[in-house]
Amino acid sequence: MTYEAKETGASNHDDHDCRRVASQRGQVPSDRRRRGLRGIEEAAVRVAQLLDELTELRRLDGADGADRNRHMIDLVHLVKCIADESHAATRVGSHVVVVSAVPNLVGRWHRARLERMLANVIDNALKYNRQDRPVVVSIQHVDGWAIISVTDQGVGIPPEELQRVFERGYRASNVTRHFSGSGLGLAAAHQIAAEHGGTISLESQIGTGTSVTVRVPLEVPSR
Repeated sequence: MTYEAKETGASNHDDHDCRRVASQRGQVPSDRRRRGLRGIEEAAVRVAQLLDELTELRRLDGADGADRNRHMIDLVHLVKCIADESHAATRVGSHVVVVSAVPNLVGRWHRARLERMLANVIDNALKYNRQDRPVVVSIQHVDGWAIISVTDQGVGIPPEELQRVFERGYRASNVTRHFSGSGLGLAAAHQIAAEHGGTISLESQIGTGTSVTVRVPLEVPSR
């Protein structure tokens, strides 16, 4: 009986050790768990943004949105709202400064399209900007045209790649390893500007920054 009792006790002890080891092997240190959860969250955000951009491009391809649902919109007010929202969403040290040559600038545009175009450009500028430098958005009214320039002081784009930045899915070679993205934002902005009878252009220097300029008429011509 004594032997059996000792054996049973030893067996219980061994079972406890096995359960403890198994439990410990199943545990993930809290810092690793936090990093893992953060990575999952960031990946989910990237997927959501990609789906959103793909949906928008599909919608742009399938509808002449610039000819419908046009309303009188104050561009200065819209840009300030987008700048505030973009800055809050990025959670980075960089910030947006809006400089307008006019107190308001009212035109007849498709609000959702115009908002998407400007948000894409401003978000891009914040993403690639240096965190301690501002992104400057300037607004002008010249001969019936609204001119919006978004300038960052970020990484810049290689000169040989400037002609491709508005292609769907294209991303500059100097950012693909360091910044997430789909390469669809500027493509959508280009298409929306064209829908409004306008243009979008870009100037950039490596290590100095990028300036994107959007020109849209105050009254979109009917097709």
